Amino acid sequence: MNNNRSRRQSGSVAIEMAFVFPILFMLSYGAIVYGYTFYLQQSVNFLAEEAARTALANVDPTKVGSADSFAGAFDSAAKNQLAAYQALYDAKNPLKQAGVVTAVKPATATTSGFLNVVVTLPTNSYVGVNGGFAQIALPGIGLFPPLPANLFGIANSAVN
Repeated sequence: MNNNRSRRQSGSVAIEMAFVFPILFMLSYGAIVYGYTFYLQQSVNFLAEEAARTALANVDPTKVGSADSFAGAFDSAAKNQLAAYQALYDAKNPLKQAGVVTAVKPATATTSGFLNVVVTLPTNSYVGVNGGFAQIALPGIGLFPPLPANLFGIANSAVN
């Protein structure tokens, strides 16, 4: 009698697994991809903060003549710092593709200003053909997991 019951239930385990496995896989895959995305977001924020900090330390607004030359010096110092950090990463690290955009409201010897460093990392650098993760197209839902087009790290500094 027990053999008859186990034969009837042996197919039910496969059917239950067929229903449960896709849900568990999507939860696990989503957690891994979002965790990696949050790691990259924090790394991009760090790169922006370090670029701004180094640019402020290396460029003195009182020693640079005009506001335009100060903005250029700040921009080049921020980009040099990002390049120095990117040189530490191996070739497959997506942070190698991060770019710096600096928005400077220049400070001079008599006025204060704000220095903004924005580091962008395109999502396609770590998702898809270039990256290790793929977005899965689900019928009726769209791409899973949904990710932003770019990750941004922003650092703002006030100069007196």
